[in-house]
Amino acid sequence: MKKTLLSLTASTLLVSGLSASNTITSASINLTDYNATKIVFDTLDTATLDKVKQDIIDGNITIENNTTDDNLSVTYDRNTSNIIYLHVTTPAGIKVVRGNSYNHLTLNVVDTTWDDANTTDDFNLTKTIGTLAVQDNKWNLITMPTGVSTNAKEMIKSGKATMIWGWEQNSSNKYNWAAYPERMESGRGYWVRTRVAANTEASLGNVIASDYNTSVKSDISGITADINTSNFADVVSNMPIKEEWVLLGNGGADANITATSVAKDNNSTHYFFEDLLNKTHNCYFVSIYHWNATSDTWVNDTEGGSTPTGITIPANAGVWVKQRLCDK
Repeated sequence: MKKTLLSLTASTLLVSGLSASNTITSASINLTDYNATKIVFDTLDTATLDKVKQDIIDGNITIENNTTDDNLSVTYDRNTSNIIYLHVTTPAGIKVVRGNSYNHLTLNVVDTTWDDANTTDDFNLTKTIGTLAVQDNKWNLITMPTGVSTNAKEMIKSGKATMIWGWEQNSSNKYNWAAYPERMESGRGYWVRTRVAANTEASLGNVIASDYNTSVKSDISGITADINTSNFADVVSNMPIKEEWVLLGNGGADANITATSVAKDNNSTHYFFEDLLNKTHNCYFVSIYHWNATSDTWVNDTEGGSTPTGITIPANAGVWVKQRLCDK
């Protein structure tokens, strides 16, 4: 039985040692389409495709849970070029796939007619949070990249962090510190104490993602629309409670705040100061600060209504935000 690890730079599993002309070269699970599993072959002609379909029908290709012995039935979904997609059909099965970091899922291929090696191949199905640069052996103020979430348990297990704090609302809608948050998502800020360079290597990229979600819920009572966390203006204007410091995050690209109006674009890297204001509570000013872990200094991102010359709010940076002069 061969076992491989997920590549840290792409959601594919690289497999070596298979020399057959028709074999799987990689397999991965995509949390954006979490009921689908992608299998990549070295070649996939019509005859091989037909054999693979039959193996799926016969149950020779399954998704398994190494810790609970749960086996998920899969069906043939679609194929493109040399890629086949499997589909998990039941809601319970989809839930297991979505929580792959807890369930230790593997794609199990047993004695197939198209595999010249005729072996059992075990491919781990996991997904990481992706590239997230940090400073080693320091406190870093971060957020998750847009789309993925994880938890403090996964980050500690990775060996990259020793302490994590979040700033979360309680049942009374009051903010307070939360040690080792159960959910770490894009758009929210987190203090993470990283380990030494030998452990961290200036990145949290191998931390396992537990879910995929491109949006978060607003903290403002009565706001039901989801917030697109790749849009920094949406995050700042919709999540803060008036006249209170909150810890948010820039899950999108490096962001610039300008004092003069710019064209509105959800994927823009420039945001007009006026668009950051919380219109729900008629706020007239916003203060935003991010932490520079390299120099151990705070950066005022709203000085004079714009980020200072040559400064941006880095991608995946946590930010302290306070809306001011709001209606009482």
